[in-house]
Amino acid sequence: MRKGYIMLFYAMLIILLIGIIVFGIFLFKKFNSKSEIKVDTVLSEEEINIEENEETTITASAKEQEEIKEQFVIKEENGYIVIYKINENGKEEIEEVTEILVKYLPELDKLKLKEGIKVEGREKVILELENYE
Repeated sequence: MRKGYIMLFYAMLIILLIGIIVFGIFLFKKFNSKSEIKVDTVLSEEEINIEENEETTITASAKEQEEIKEQFVIKEENGYIVIYKINENGKEEIEEVTEILVKYLPELDKLKLKEGIKVEGREKVILELENYE
C-alpha cells in the first residue's frame, strides 16, 4: 500500500514539473512577443512625435542635399559608357567617360544605353555602372 502512495506521489510530481515547463514556455513566448510589440510601438510614437512637432526639422547635410538634386544620364558614346550630368538649365554635360566597352554587353543593355538611362544621385550612378562591369 505504501508503495502505491510513493508511485502516486512521483507521478503527481512529474505532472507538476511538466506543467511548470509548459507554463514557462508559454510565458517566454508571450514575453518575447510583447517586447517586439513594444519596440514597434515606441518607433511609431517617435514617428508621430516628429510629424506633430512643427519645430522639429530633419535636414540632410549640404553634400547629401546636393547629391539628391543631381540628375545624371548614362549613355553609350563611341563604344564606351559615358556619364552625363544634367545642369541647372537641363542640358547634359559630360561628367565622366568610363573605360567600360559597350560591345561586350547584351543587346538589351546596348539599347538602354543608346536611349540613355536617367539616374538621380551619384550613388545610383555607381550602382548602375556596377551592372555593366
